[in-house]
Amino acid sequence: MSEELKPCPFCGGKADLSTHTTASACRGVVHCQECGSQAVSSFRRYERAAMRNKSERWAVSSGAREEAAAKWNRRV
Repeated sequence: MSEELKPCPFCGGKADLSTHTTASACRGVVHCQECGSQAVSSFRRYERAAMRNKSERWAVSSGAREEAAAKWNRRV
């Protein structure tokens, strides 16, 4: 999935996509630069094996980013 972001649904501003991580989990966050509105993915825990394996951690964080972007881009 592409992480291309639509403009903010509230103000039309530009959005940024980032990943917030801890030692054992991560989540994706989309944040509007203008008004501060956000879309946040669910908190994704790393499995024990992934905590030792960078490529598996990257796959988990990539999924979190995709989920946040999909939430942001969905217009209800």
